[in-house]
Amino acid sequence: MGTYSFDTSSGLWRQIGDWALPFSGRGEYVPEHKLWFGLTSTSGSREACHTTNLVYSEDVEAQPGDNTNLLCAVDVEAQPGPVVRATWEHVVPPKDLGWSPVDSYLMYLGSARFCISRIFESTKAPHQYVVFTGVEVERCGDDYQEDGGLRMVKHRSEVYVLPSNMIYWVI
Repeated sequence: MGTYSFDTSSGLWRQIGDWALPFSGRGEYVPEHKLWFGLTSTSGSREACHTTNLVYSEDVEAQPGDNTNLLCAVDVEAQPGPVVRATWEHVVPPKDLGWSPVDSYLMYLGSARFCISRIFESTKAPHQYVVFTGVEVERCGDDYQEDGGLRMVKHRSEVYVLPSNMIYWVI
């Protein structure tokens, strides 16, 4: 077990550490922030991330509820090990419609911008729904210093109804 990095210019793998990142699926390195971003594989709470040997920086608050697949920023260069710098809840399913999450995907668009897709099932209709949300992560604080905090800006969300007999497409 561990976290590995692939250098595309040399074609070599190298081990970053003996720990696992708290991501469901792959992580994306964002050079503008010198951090790795991904969707959390657990509820995003402090306790859940401690089971992966990660620690939260002091300014990161635990997220409410049991929402999985939060957008998460992790500093793998921190000593003695990786530190979760921020987590954000990006899509809150409407409870009155009976939506429950099925799967989530993170697509890096460059320049600290992402498209997050979440697939939901409904207990009240024989359909699945996909919500696409465009977000951007930017520095905040005094003069956008490198050690300043981060904030997520939601740009837009769109909901699409998927027919009940639809086969999943590769996103």
